[in-house]
Amino acid sequence: MALTAVEVVYNLALGLIGEYEVEEDKTTSKQYKLCSRFYAEARDYVLSKHPWNEAMVDVIVMQETTGPLFGQTYKYAVPTDSLQVRGIGSDLYYWEVKGGYIQTDYGRTPDTWLTEEEYVAGQYVQVDAVTYLCGTSHTADTWAGDAAYWTTQVGDYLVLDVEYIKQLTDTTAWSVNLKNAIAHELAIKIVIGLTGDVSAKRDLLEQFNKDIIPQARSIDAVEGRLKRPYQNKWIRARS
Repeated sequence: MALTAVEVVYNLALGLIGEYEVEEDKTTSKQYKLCSRFYAEARDYVLSKHPWNEAMVDVIVMQETTGPLFGQTYKYAVPTDSLQVRGIGSDLYYWEVKGGYIQTDYGRTPDTWLTEEEYVAGQYVQVDAVTYLCGTSHTADTWAGDAAYWTTQVGDYLVLDVEYIKQLTDTTAWSVNLKNAIAHELAIKIVIGLTGDVSAKRDLLEQFNKDIIPQARSIDAVEGRLKRPYQNKWIRARS
């Protein structure tokens, strides 16, 4: 049996500190146990350290039925796979994350349902002052015929466009640079346990901060452009 994708990352980390590699179906070695212990922590830390292109997600969330106890007006649940919220649908409003919720004074009214419009799963619309969530992407025909694609939220609610870093566990979706950065962070976490070499950890940490993350920022920047103020595509279509 070949190594798993995660075990390949283990070996990349072990190679950085000159340690024996793990082997398929052999999980009792000290190398394997330390890698397994710190892998998820290293992965999530690296993902949170930089807005990796492959880990960025756009989603629409609906306001909670009750708002914050004080301060901002509305609260919205943070997506369960979010490691870090990076932005909401407006640069004009203050927002913060508290207790698993985004709290802000901002929210937008969902678009009104229209015939012949293309809708995607996760989008919200309003029909007769009731908010609906799209469960299946489709092209609208008649509301009576389309009703099966939508789930009523039983009320008139605002929604929020959220950009966040996803807990990207699928290693096949990682770029080479993300895989390298995670292996590097894993090496930082296990090097003392395997070698007792404090200076080696310091060197790896310095390289991570001076080379690995700046390189990732440079490469990701090539695949994008400077961001303009955020504007949802459905908002642009209506402006």
